[in-house]
Amino acid sequence: MEEYWQVKQRFIELADSNFCTAIAYCLVTGVSPKDANKALKRKRNKPVTGLTLNNAIEAAGYTLMEVKVKGFVENLPKKGLDDGTYLAYSSGHVSVIKDGQVLDWTATPESQSKRTRVCFQVVKTGEQL
Repeated sequence: MEEYWQVKQRFIELADSNFCTAIAYCLVTGVSPKDANKALKRKRNKPVTGLTLNNAIEAAGYTLMEVKVKGFVENLPKKGLDDGTYLAYSSGHVSVIKDGQVLDWTATPESQSKRTRVCFQVVKTGEQL
């Protein structure tokens, strides 16, 4: 979870907001917030769509495979998403799950739960599952 808070802080230092897709891109690819915004063709304080995020991740050399799982984001690791990297889309938001840990503000006790609409496993192109 520390990785998420560090990336989020870097966006805040840039006086940026509406950056859940950009944070997800950073967490998946390991790039800086500025590079994420460039890859997503994102302007500061402007959100981008999940489709834009998916296309940018695929362009960075990853494959996305849809996973049939439903429920609240914070419960998904208990439903089998405990190994690997996943994008969990909910209404107007995307969360990253990495090796069974939800890397998102939705994982904090004081947050409001988000129900998953669609989920993708993210795999580096050419790697085995």
